[in-house]
Amino acid sequence: MRHSTLNKHKPQYHVQFIQSIVERIGKANFPNLVYIFDEGARGNEPQCCMREKKKVLPQEHGQQRRSGPDRNLPFLAIAKSKGYGHPGLLVPNPYFADLDDWEAAQIFFQEERSNMDFWKRRDPRCLWRGTILAKNTCAADSGNYARFCAVVKSAQEPALLDAKAVGHFRPRDPADEDEEEEDCRRTMPYDAAMRKVIALNKVNKTAAYQADFMSPRDFMGYRFLLNLPGVQGGSYSRNLNHLWNTGAVVLLWNSPHVEW
Repeated sequence: MRHSTLNKHKPQYHVQFIQSIVERIGKANFPNLVYIFDEGARGNEPQCCMREKKKVLPQEHGQQRRSGPDRNLPFLAIAKSKGYGHPGLLVPNPYFADLDDWEAAQIFFQEERSNMDFWKRRDPRCLWRGTILAKNTCAADSGNYARFCAVVKSAQEPALLDAKAVGHFRPRDPADEDEEEEDCRRTMPYDAAMRKVIALNKVNKTAAYQADFMSPRDFMGYRFLLNLPGVQGGSYSRNLNHLWNTGAVVLLWNSPHVEW
């Protein structure tokens, strides 16, 4: 990871996670390691973090040559945007926190599940809550597009789906796009219902598509939970960490992203 990212929470969480492993197995049993860690949700190998070899190679045609980046360092990622064939080793995402915190979370959810009717009393609909915060560019909006589709479909099928935006509800407006993004719009088209919501959003009449924050604990009141991509199309492991523990059926959006 870059030194410039150490003031952000995900690299700090990763360091805490490694520290908890060392404490469990003992420092004497933990080898020295050097690796590259990508805190992003796409698994793009950070070329800027490659260790440069400073060794000067023999002269060739009167010029000294320096070797390129050292590509022998292991590359660790929390997700891969292009599937399992993409370079890198998948590791737990930083939102697992450390081993002690994750263990405590497991115990909590296990006790919660044992204190409630596991299935019969649950809402039979499929639930989703999250932010819709587009970047006004089609190319970076695949995650928001998936979320917007779900929210609009929820209004059409309220007996089956309870999908609402929490906090920000700013879907991409095709009117703000450049003509160069025509191909992208073709892959993520807006139907009549979606265009209607865009028009309503301009006059602040979209309350039906929004809801208040819901605690992950309350997710246990539903039989089905929908997991959607991150707002810019990356993975969304932070949400899945909670969903797996609820005892509900987790539905995964069809996406090439893979995670640990």
